[in-house]
Amino acid sequence: MKTSILYSKARTALVLLSGIFLSQAAQAQWGTNGSNVYYNSGSVGIGTTNPVRLLHIANNGYYPDANLALTGSGPSILFSATHTLPPSNWAKIGLATASGHYSPTAKSGDFIIQSITPGGNILLTTGPNTTEAFRVTSDGYIGINTIAPTARLHTNGSVRFENLPAGTGNALVVGNDGNVYVSSQTAVTNASTITALQERIEKLENTLQQLQQLLTITNGRIEIDVVKTSSLDVSPNPVTSGTTIKYSYPSGSTNAFINISDQAGKVIRRFDVKQANSSSITFTLGESTVVSGIYIVSLEVNGKTVQSKQIVLAK
Repeated sequence: MKTSILYSKARTALVLLSGIFLSQAAQAQWGTNGSNVYYNSGSVGIGTTNPVRLLHIANNGYYPDANLALTGSGPSILFSATHTLPPSNWAKIGLATASGHYSPTAKSGDFIIQSITPGGNILLTTGPNTTEAFRVTSDGYIGINTIAPTARLHTNGSVRFENLPAGTGNALVVGNDGNVYVSSQTAVTNASTITALQERIEKLENTLQQLQQLLTITNGRIEIDVVKTSSLDVSPNPVTSGTTIKYSYPSGSTNAFINISDQAGKVIRRFDVKQANSSSITFTLGESTVVSGIYIVSLEVNGKTVQSKQIVLAK
């Protein structure tokens, strides 16, 4: 019994001595400067005996967000190229816990990423080659897939928007310089209005095609094709005594006549329809000098026969 008690006391003493020795060995790496404590050399490992950085925190089964906690009235991390303050090349990240923290416009709850070096930019890089994907310049320009943004928002590549709300206002247009501008034209957002505009465009295109079919180009001048824009109709036909001739021709024509000729080409009637200013004439062929047979009714416009019809006179 006494042997067991002595063995237990000896083991306790060894543990205490080893703790003292280990503590002294660890303390040998640390130094003090006033109220400051610093590490002399080597790296510090928390959760690991083989730190690979000056401070290495290894999460061995804790919660994912349990690696490092910064708390208090102004939690932040300072990055500096020098050991003294104020540094000349520095940046910080932190959580604003009151209005004006880190930035005059910040409010409590804002998370701040701040480059304080004059001319310093904030970059986001991706991939093993650390390709730059996003940049905020010191003058407030944002570049996506470009290292030299020239506008408040400058993207190099496609832009996509989804689930945009409907609204009214002016449309956005893209200039030849690639910049986006507000158009002076009101944007069309109503589906029925767009459909109506499409229908009007189709009608205008059809009208244009019809006009093109009625036009001719002579010596570089665009002129109306008189043949295509004129018409001639005779009713009744065959004719026993009288008939009505209906016609049309371009209103800007210099002159227009209706001619009735025999088969030999001799004109036996000629009517000045330009002077009459009408769209039809009624005439008779009942004279004794006019015999039964086939005659030609023609429309002459600006000295050119543009339409002709055969009529049969049956007395």
